[in-house]
Order: sequence, then structure tokens, then C-alpha cells
Amino acid sequence: NSSELSPGSHIFPFTFELPTDVPNTFFHAYGQVSYSIEAIIIQSGTSQRKASRSFIVLPGPYSNQFPI
Repeated sequence: NSSELSPGSHIFPFTFELPTDVPNTFFHAYGQVSYSIEAIIIQSGTSQRKASRSFIVLPGPYSNQFPI
């Protein structure tokens, strides 16, 4: 689905619910679990514009019951 954007700044609020069993963010010398999200705007006649952000997933209240 495409639509035309007028010049200026735009905000596109959204939500996404992560599964309850997703591992929390973790960094170690031998590995990591990290998360990011990316948005892409495709403009006709020009190159794509991309933006990405990393985010942290904290352990849930029952995380000790299901060790990884």
C-alpha cells in the first residue's frame, strides 16, 4: 500500500507485541542477544531512506522459571 507524503516531518506511531518467551537482551564476550527495528521509505526517483534503532528487551517477571 502506498501513499504520498507532503514535505516536512512525519510521525507514524505503531506498536508491536513481542512473544512472551523471547530472550532478554544479553551481551557477553562469547555472544549476544540484541534487537533492532528498521523503517524504510521508498521514494520514486530517489534512493531509499532508512532508519534503524536498537532497543533493549528486559527480563519479564517469570524469566527465572524458563532458563535458556
